[in-house]
Amino acid sequence: MDGSKGGWRLVLPLVFAFGALPVPNVHGADRTLIGYFDTGKRTALEDFEEEGLDDEYTYRNYHLKYNDSPADNLEYEVSTFQKFRDYKDTNALDNRSSTYKGKAAYDLAGEKKQTRQVGLEVKHREKRFNDTPRNEFEQNSASSFFTKAAKDLYRLTVEGGMDAYRYEHAEEKDETTWIGRINGNRYFDGNRVNLTSSYSIARTEKERAFKKRTKQAWTGKGAYKFDNPMINKATLRANVGQRDTKEDDESDIDYDYRYWTVNGQTYHDIGENTDTTLEYEHFEKNYLFYNRDHRGYSIQNEWKRVFVKNEKARWWASVLVGHREAKFALISGNNLKRKPSS
Repeated sequence: MDGSKGGWRLVLPLVFAFGALPVPNVHGADRTLIGYFDTGKRTALEDFEEEGLDDEYTYRNYHLKYNDSPADNLEYEVSTFQKFRDYKDTNALDNRSSTYKGKAAYDLAGEKKQTRQVGLEVKHREKRFNDTPRNEFEQNSASSFFTKAAKDLYRLTVEGGMDAYRYEHAEEKDETTWIGRINGNRYFDGNRVNLTSSYSIARTEKERAFKKRTKQAWTGKGAYKFDNPMINKATLRANVGQRDTKEDDESDIDYDYRYWTVNGQTYHDIGENTDTTLEYEHFEKNYLFYNRDHRGYSIQNEWKRVFVKNEKARWWASVLVGHREAKFALISGNNLKRKPSS
């Protein structure tokens, strides 16, 4: 039997943002500090239908990022992302997620139109639950990369590294994964057309019950810029591969799944400080050892208004309205319809 659920949703995020705060340095580049805070109420059903939950929760997100270029060929970036979720009726799901990232890159070419960049990225993430310590984990990852690019022509990046999860109260779930990735961009007609493709493969060091040891993923995307006051740009993207739910920061479960999505977007300038985006996506998820397979589609429209935009700060507000439908296989009790929320 099939089950389906969906409904309209209106999202009115409360956003306090300060962004693009440049301070010129001695090399002529900019130091930039970007941050934002948002808070509101959602339901687990809005995030991940497959969790089978409709619990309401309050969320708070804090983000801060700083980048600098202390030398002509050197740049670095550090950031932190703090997320808090407080469920109304299920205290066991209350959690916080803390992520810290760092990235450094050095350009071997030293030319404006050519890039040969080597770099390193590191990440540390912690997830803590109020009443379920068995689900708590720490994630540490590191990867090196090499990028070769020519301005307005192409960009190619090769990356390799490791990703380790450690569970203090469930050591049998510990795992270390080795990852390889390649990304390519090709530009045509003076950057009017952009084609992007990426492929990644990940393999864990040891087998775990009900988990896939080797995972692959592929993404293809095309973008076109218009000379039209009604539409600025259109994009089309396709994704297919395998993932682990704990890689999705909003998810509180730990299962492997196969997925594919097709996504189309159009971008429009309504005025000097107002723009809107239309988006349609078709998606499908098939879990390897979990009866939550589903497919569906979503449509959404975002409006954004910039109130302050200068060399020191940028302040904006946005409104998002959308509709999402999901049909589940083998589940007859999920005939739920979401009501509009704000």
